[in-house]
This record gives sequence, C-alpha cells and structure tokens, in this order.
Amino acid sequence: MTKNKRTFDEWLALPRGLREPKTQKELALRLNIQLETLSRWKGDPALQDLVNQVTRAHLETELPEINHVVVEKAKEGDIKFVKLVPKMTGRHTDAVTIMSEVTQVGIEKYTAVISQVAEWEKERFGN
Repeated sequence: MTKNKRTFDEWLALPRGLREPKTQKELALRLNIQLETLSRWKGDPALQDLVNQVTRAHLETELPEINHVVVEKAKEGDIKFVKLVPKMTGRHTDAVTIMSEVTQVGIEKYTAVISQVAEWEKERFGN
C-alpha cells in the first residue's frame, strides 16, 4: 500500500469532526493527487476493510474508558446502562421463568400462568 493510500485510510477511519484536513478535496490537494483518485480508492473493498480494521483498533484502545462510563452510569441508576451491563458481560437473556406455587391441571394451569405473565409485564413495563 502506498503512503498516500495509508494516509487516506487513516483519515477515513477518523470521525469526521476530527479529520484534518476537513474535506476529501482538501486531502487530495495536500497529497497532490486527483480527487477522483480518492473517490476510486474509497470504493475499493480492500481499503474499506482496512478502514474498518483501523477503526476497530481505535475502539479497542477506548474500551476501558467506555466500560468505566457504562458502569458509572449504571450505578447512578440510568436504566439504559443498567440494561447494557448484563449484555456486555454475556449475562443477558430474554428468557423469563415463571414459577407457580400452585399445582394445577387443565385450563386452570394455563390461566394462572397467563395471569402471572400479565402481572410480570405490568411490573416490568408499567402497562
């Protein structure tokens, strides 16, 4: 990979607000190449894969800080973050287990379970 392609790759991997120069046109001028060349490179799947690799590597360096913020927000009681922590740790499940203290048979059994589910939904979702 040429030095210009590597520079373009790293530039694309940055959030737009952090890019310097700010536009692709300005970058083309700085690299002394045609804007069309950058546009052609941008469409190259191999370059896009490299941009994704650079972006993931940057994210990896930020994970400790991100995780810290998530935990702090969860401790403050922010429900979005409280829900996120089990997902991040692999302990989240959508499964719900309902236990009945009453042994029932027939339609009564299902009616009781449906009532328990309705109560659970009301507690969880406030409906």
